[in-house]
Amino acid sequence: MARNKKQQHRHKPRRTAETPRGSDAAIDRRSRAIPWLLGIILLALLIRGLAVWTVEPTGLVGDEGEYMLRGRQLAAGQPVFDEGKRPPAFWCFLGGLFSLGEPSVTVARAGNVALSVLALPFIFYLGRRFGGTRVGLWATGIAAFYPTFIAYSHYLWTESLYVLIVTAGLSVLVWHEGAPRMWKVILAGAVLGGGALTREAGLMFLPFAAGWLVWIGRQRIGWALAAGATFALTAGLVILPWTLRVNRSSDHFVLLSYTSYLNLYIGNGRPVQLEPDGPRVRPKTHYRMLGQTRSERELAARRLALAAIAERLPWWPVEKIRRDVPRLFTPNSFAVGRLLGTPGAAGWAGEWGYHFRPEVLNAPAVRVVMVVLAVGVYVCVVVPGVGGLVLTPHRRFANLFALFIGSQVLPTLITFACSRFRLGFMPLLMIATASFLAQPGLQWRSASGLRRLVALAVMIVMLLVVASNYRTILKPQWG
Repeated sequence: MARNKKQQHRHKPRRTAETPRGSDAAIDRRSRAIPWLLGIILLALLIRGLAVWTVEPTGLVGDEGEYMLRGRQLAAGQPVFDEGKRPPAFWCFLGGLFSLGEPSVTVARAGNVALSVLALPFIFYLGRRFGGTRVGLWATGIAAFYPTFIAYSHYLWTESLYVLIVTAGLSVLVWHEGAPRMWKVILAGAVLGGGALTREAGLMFLPFAAGWLVWIGRQRIGWALAAGATFALTAGLVILPWTLRVNRSSDHFVLLSYTSYLNLYIGNGRPVQLEPDGPRVRPKTHYRMLGQTRSERELAARRLALAAIAERLPWWPVEKIRRDVPRLFTPNSFAVGRLLGTPGAAGWAGEWGYHFRPEVLNAPAVRVVMVVLAVGVYVCVVVPGVGGLVLTPHRRFANLFALFIGSQVLPTLITFACSRFRLGFMPLLMIATASFLAQPGLQWRSASGLRRLVALAVMIVMLLVVASNYRTILKPQWG
């Protein structure tokens, strides 16, 4: 009798991520995950709210001031300053927020916190579809307590809104077992079209997503082609009104913003020496000297950038990869840079260094601990994340994630790299990391020898890429 019980227990089917969605076991796991998910979301909200209170004395920096100005003007019904310089979604969000309340920095930061928290349920859903309920919870927990996400929840840049839109759009794309219904294709196109109106890099993913839809539906080639075309058409219709609006005040075609040629010039132009014995001026600074009007500067920037690219061919792609990939994946993110900055000191068009409300946090030793924590967590996400994408048996979703990541890396290689440009795809690496950590032995054993070799190679390469830029965090800038 005892032996029979042992045999029954031995042959009892394991509960895995492959359990059918409608099964009692799968439903039971999802219902038990809800309290954990709500708890993670609540803690994330509290931490981000505390962070807003902590950094309140810190002034705006860089593009934050421009977004605030446009949001206030929109809320007041005034003409928006240079509206075609940036895609409109984020400053329209601020304008809507300010029309409901006080147009203050605190209100804007609180709204950005809400965007950051609203992305967590979509990260959970993507993680659950990728590897099961446990993977979804782990990925949500990583995103909730990821130091850089906490920092960007009070930075008035586009990243929090972009992460929300991207995770929502990808959730719609995978909201099915096989090929999605056409109304889901339309919804995904509308949402991800909004991503392009938030960050221009979102535009690059649209053809990849359309191609992915054609690929997964290739068994019904007529439907697959219709789905890809419908997705692209829907996204295009979302973008079209803004394109028409911004071209009313431009003498050359503009798709999303005026800054396309500027970015191309920043990433490919060579420093210029304006005087024989003077310092060399960076392309970003020199851009303002290229002409009297915006159109003159844009056309001159395009001419100089394309000439510099042609001069460096055929080695230009190799040079850009060698230089800009480490910049994109540098451990010194904007959050780390602001921790290393002098508290309250001016820099880069505003107050660059963090100025914390609790004075003890302004001490260099405390900031070193914060930097070590932020860098350590980042490395622990990005390195196993790329390995998890290779090892996971869920190839359809892994391929979609890889396409999105590639679509975000490509514009940085063509133009210029900046650490905040990776924030859009970090949730996908968090999901892959959670999948890798949840069942590393199972993933390793189920993978082929070639896939194991590739996973090890990409993790080593990623670690070397991150480590190659370590000197940037060894330059504290405290006064």
